[in-house]
Amino acid sequence: MFDQDEIIAKIKEVKPKVVAIVHGETSTGRLQPIDRLGAAVREVGGFLVVDAVASFMGAPVKADEWQIDAVVGAHKSVWVPYRGCH
Repeated sequence: MFDQDEIIAKIKEVKPKVVAIVHGETSTGRLQPIDRLGAAVREVGGFLVVDAVASFMGAPVKADEWQIDAVVGAHKSVWVPYRGCH
């Protein structure tokens, strides 16, 4: 898990166009705090992408409130087969 203040400081320094981060790590079950990253990314004109494959629908992922531009994935937390239901 990374400290949001450290990530935000690096965002302000580098000014990336895209920031991609994993919200929930499968093997450890740890959640990365991301609620302040969207605002920092927007301040530098960037785009925040969150990998929430292991967390979406199992933990809060407040895309609008946290200013997340794209949320990827959902199958692990809801136990949907990876190829989807046919």
